[in-house]
Amino acid sequence: SSNLPAAAIFTRTANALRVPATLLYRTDDEDAADVTVVCSSPPVVVLGPRLCRLGADAVPDEELRFLLGRAAEMVRPDTVIAAGLPFEELQAFMSAIEGAFGSGPEDDEAKQLKTTLPIRTRKPLAELVGRATGADLDPASYVAAVERKADRAGYLVCGDAELSLRLAEARGAREGVRHLVEVALKGELIEARAALGVGVLR
Repeated sequence: SSNLPAAAIFTRTANALRVPATLLYRTDDEDAADVTVVCSSPPVVVLGPRLCRLGADAVPDEELRFLLGRAAEMVRPDTVIAAGLPFEELQAFMSAIEGAFGSGPEDDEAKQLKTTLPIRTRKPLAELVGRATGADLDPASYVAAVERKADRAGYLVCGDAELSLRLAEARGAREGVRHLVEVALKGELIEARAALGVGVLR
């Protein structure tokens, strides 16, 4: 997919945002989402067929930048689990963490997690989970926070406030829309775009 505009934009965006090395694939499955993030090592981003169109049917660059900026932000170690796992698997994983290192029930998955993690990882994780409240370990809140963070990165890269708000709203992200409005009013955004070398805001 190296000859696709979307591939070039993702590569430049990932470099600008300094995200981990990521594998980029495309799919011709018409039912596929525009962008799918897969939690793996290294992380994977899959481009849907709409983002691979060329010529008159091509997705505008500004929209590509927003969507691929979101994807780049989602492959970070602190976000890829929430972005790249099915929600049920994320729930099970967070429940296992709470069972292994917090006050949750210690089932077989929690015991396995506790024994497979390196010792240097277990202690800080136990301290974090021990201080966490129920809201801190809520998978839905985690996913929502990751979505807001990704929207912010998409807006940062594309610079088009109206488009960013429209795309976030189309996804049903009302919290994301309010969050983007707040971000759009901050002067630091212009400085951040200048530092990234991605142009001016519209």
